[in-house]
Amino acid sequence: GRIQIGSIDWSLRDLPTIARGGWVPIELRNVTVWDAHPERQIGDQMVVDLAAPRAKLLEVPRITAEIDAHALLFGNHDLVFRTVTVHGGWVRLVETLEPYPLHDWDKVIVSLVSAFYPRMKPGFRAGIFASAPPPIFELRDINLRDVDLEGYFTPYGTPEAPAFMSTL
Repeated sequence: GRIQIGSIDWSLRDLPTIARGGWVPIELRNVTVWDAHPERQIGDQMVVDLAAPRAKLLEVPRITAEIDAHALLFGNHDLVFRTVTVHGGWVRLVETLEPYPLHDWDKVIVSLVSAFYPRMKPGFRAGIFASAPPPIFELRDINLRDVDLEGYFTPYGTPEAPAFMSTL
C-alpha cells in the first residue's frame, strides 16, 4: 500500500518522555491511504489487476494518537499506538482475498492493514525471514468522529454500488 501524511506534529516538551520511555502524543494531518494491490473478480476468483489504478481507502484531515517512543526507537522498531482518534474524513472498507490463509475457510479479509500485506509466493522461508519477526504495527484503541464509512462486501456490494454507507 501507499500512505501519504501531510505532517506529523509533536511537542518538544515531550523530549524527556522520549528519553525515559512512555507515551508521546502526536498529531497527523492530511492522511491518505491507497491500496497497492487492486483486485477484481474473474469468475469465482479474485485476481490482482496491476493495470488498474490504486483504490483510495482512507482520507482524513486529522488523526491524534499516542505512540510508544521506546518501542519505535529501540529493538524491532515497532509502531504501537493508543488512544487513536480519527477526526472527520472518510474510510472505505473492501473485502479482499486473504493472501496468507491460516485455515481452509480463511478466504477473505476486510481490513485497511491488508493493503500493506506483502505479496509473497507460498513456500518455506528460511534465513533472515525465519530468524526475526517483522516490526509490529499495533493500534490499541480507535475512536472515529464524523467519519463517512463505505463498505464493499461480496456479494452485496461493488465499488459502483456499495453494500452500505454510514457516518460514524
